[in-house]
Amino acid sequence: MELVLKVKKEDLNKVKETLLKDPEVSRLSIKFRDGNDLGIDGFIIYISGPEDYCKKAEKIVEEIAEKVEDELKENVLKKLKEEEERAIQGFGSLI
Repeated sequence: MELVLKVKKEDLNKVKETLLKDPEVSRLSIKFRDGNDLGIDGFIIYISGPEDYCKKAEKIVEEIAEKVEDELKENVLKKLKEEEERAIQGFGSLI
């Protein structure tokens, strides 16, 4: 499952602490990105992993983070995957 959350800059550290202190949620792949890089105010949190853990992550930060859905989520995922591909290609040229 892939989950995208949006959080205000002032709440970023609280969200990080909450997600990373949970023993199950901290095992997920979690990426924190400045939303400005993606055309969004605040910060974006990309989470991927088993559905039950992702749902738990969403629940424990629901008071301070907003779930991103629909077209905006698809745009964020597309941009993140493009950046990852460029990074992999760049790494390949170093070898």
